[in-house]
Amino acid sequence: LVRESCRAEITELVVEPTARRRGFGRALAHAAFAWARERGASRVEVRVAARNDAGQAFWRRLGFAAFVDVLDLRL
Repeated sequence: LVRESCRAEITELVVEPTARRRGFGRALAHAAFAWARERGASRVEVRVAARNDAGQAFWRRLGFAAFVDVLDLRL
């Protein structure tokens, strides 16, 4: 059970392929963390596809870890 008064969610964070690996994504993420913190958020949540290895690695390097599994059935 997670009790929180306020959380933030990052739904999209995209860096142009030619600009990747230069710290822009990290800077954007940290700016979002600061914005959320200033507004009283106690947690930030992101969704990244299980098969998106680069995205998974990016968020995990910033300290994110698995929180909930979302299972999907394509119809």
